[in-house]
Amino acid sequence: MPVEAPLDTQENGKGQGHLPPQNIEAEQRVLGAILLDGGEGSTVASVMEVLRPEHCYRPSHRVIFEAMIVLFERSDPIDILTVVDALKKIGKLDEAGGQEYVARLSDDVSSARRAVAYAKLVRATYLARSL
Repeated sequence: MPVEAPLDTQENGKGQGHLPPQNIEAEQRVLGAILLDGGEGSTVASVMEVLRPEHCYRPSHRVIFEAMIVLFERSDPIDILTVVDALKKIGKLDEAGGQEYVARLSDDVSSARRAVAYAKLVRATYLARSL
C-alpha cells in the first residue's frame, strides 16, 4: 500500500480541473530506495544522474530529495534520522510532510535496486507535464 502523500494544494493552471501527469508512487519509491541504501551505496548518485528535485510533482518530495542531495554532497549518511534532522535545520520538516511521512517512505520498498527505474518514471511524467 503506497504511503499517503501530503495533499498538494497547487493549481495546475489550466483551469480544466484535471491534474497534470504525475507518478506519486514512483516519487515515494525513489525516496524510499535512497533511504534504504542509507547513502552507503551508489543509489543516490545514480538517481541524481536521472532526476532533479524539480522533476518531482509533490513539493514535499522536492524538499526531501533536496535534503538528501545536501547530505550526499557532504558525504553524510542518508537515513530517516539524518534527513529529518536536515529538514528541521532548514525549517522545512512540515513542508516535507513531517517526521512520520519521511519515516514511512521506505515501507513499500524492498530494495534500492530499482531506484533508477523509478527515477526514470518520475522524469517521464515531469517531461509530460512540461509539454
